[in-house]
Amino acid sequence: MIQEIAAILKQLNATEGIKGSLIITPDGMPVASLLEGGQDMDTVAAISSSIYLSITKSMEKLAIGDVNRYLLCTEFARFFIIGLGKMILIVLAAHNIQIAKVNVAIFQAANAIKKSGRLDV
Repeated sequence: MIQEIAAILKQLNATEGIKGSLIITPDGMPVASLLEGGQDMDTVAAISSSIYLSITKSMEKLAIGDVNRYLLCTEFARFFIIGLGKMILIVLAAHNIQIAKVNVAIFQAANAIKKSGRLDV
């Protein structure tokens, strides 16, 4: 079960500029992870969950519709948070990535995860 998801994350991580990816529950529990470069899975999961829930609740209060993808840009990195229904896909990438190429890879990975039926998404 998790091997198929791990294979999807591995393929995603092979995209130039992507430094790691993981799938978490909305409450921040890691489900599958392929992080590189010494990133702490639990810390990334907790921060991602907090950001996701905060923005989602804010959008609900504004009544402007659901947001299913967040992109945070920092001085040194890009941080993607993608809602998959009952799960969340997190992707860490370099700041100087080819954004279109990475967006396509993330879209393909998210669809593959949903279609796999391996997670209750």
